[in-house]
This record gives sequence, C-alpha cells and structure tokens, in this order.
Amino acid sequence: MKAEEFRKLVEVDSNLKIEDACRVRWTNCYRSFEARGQIAKLNRQTIVVTLTEPIQDSSTIYYAAGRQIKVPRISDWKAWTPNNCILEVGKIIRKGEPQMAVLPKGGKGNDNT
Repeated sequence: MKAEEFRKLVEVDSNLKIEDACRVRWTNCYRSFEARGQIAKLNRQTIVVTLTEPIQDSSTIYYAAGRQIKVPRISDWKAWTPNNCILEVGKIIRKGEPQMAVLPKGGKGNDNT
C-alpha cells in the first residue's frame, strides 16, 4: 500500500459515523465473506457492523440479517487487511447488486455472487 492510499483510508476512517451504510468484508474458517451492512458501533480499534441482508447460498444460511460482525479499523494496522475491513462507506446500495461473495477453501472462484 502506498502512502497516499493509506492517507485516504485514514481520512475515510476518521469520518465514519454510526448508521452509515457500508460493505463489510471478513474471514471465518478459511472462507471470505462480503455483505451489506450498517455501522452499529465505533470502538478505538474496531468497527461493529450489523448485516442488513442474510448471507446464504441455495442450501445454507451463513449469517442472518441483523448479525453483528466486528472488523478492525485502519488504526489497528496489525489486524487490518483488505479482507477484514469495511468498504464503500455511505454509498447507496441498490437492489439487484450482488448480495455477497463467498470464496471456498483455497480462495478460488465464487460460490455465489
């Protein structure tokens, strides 16, 4: 990451507000998830996001709507990664956009988009 990219992330992070719409990315058990959510709580080094839609494929519900996900803020640079963060803060998310991206073990391809 270049210095300018880092400065932009810090600027976005400093302007976060509770109830901002966002996309959240996190990992669990060697799987990557991405979903729409709303910022519920801002801590010194973490952000808590409430999912606004369930994450599921045809046979499994991974995370229900209303579930809270905790991800690190950019200020916690040891824990923050592009796969454990929030994205697109404050953008209007339209219906019909892909609901999530679930990567299988090994991280190749999408199970559902």
